[in-house]
Order: sequence, then structure tokens, then C-alpha cells
Amino acid sequence: MFASPNFRNATHEITNPMQAVLSWLPGYMFDGYRLRSTGTAIQPTMHVNPENGEVRYYVRPIFAHGATVGMFIRHQGIVEALERGDL
Repeated sequence: MFASPNFRNATHEITNPMQAVLSWLPGYMFDGYRLRSTGTAIQPTMHVNPENGEVRYYVRPIFAHGATVGMFIRHQGIVEALERGDL
């Protein structure tokens, strides 16, 4: 006989351990897993360095003064900054 599944144990429960708007990267937020746009900046594109497997994002932050500059930012760099409390 088919038993109804216990969804708490049978499925992967997706939770966001953090969600942070990054003051040093205007227009972007980190959802605990990946970098996302807040809607004011272009969506970041994810790139994997073939040499070491490091994940980087290409972003164009919206700064209040000065030109918008495109740059690559390391995923691990975002994680480390948030662990230090740099929001």
C-alpha cells in the first residue's frame, strides 16, 4: 500500500539563512545562496573560473555619484564580507 510521504523528511527544505541588501554594492542583494538584483541594477551574470572553479558575478552597481562601472565580484568574497558583518 502507498503511504503518504512525509514532506519534511522526504523533500529538501529550502530556507534562506540570510537576506542582505549590500550597501557597498548598490542595486544588489545576497539571498544566502546567490547575488540578485534589487530591481534597480541589471541582473548579475554568474561565471565559473575554469582554472579553479571559483564563482564570480559580473555586476554594474548603481552608485549615487559618478559613473556606473561594470566589475566582477567573487561569490566567496560576498560570503566573507557578510560573515565579518560588512553590510
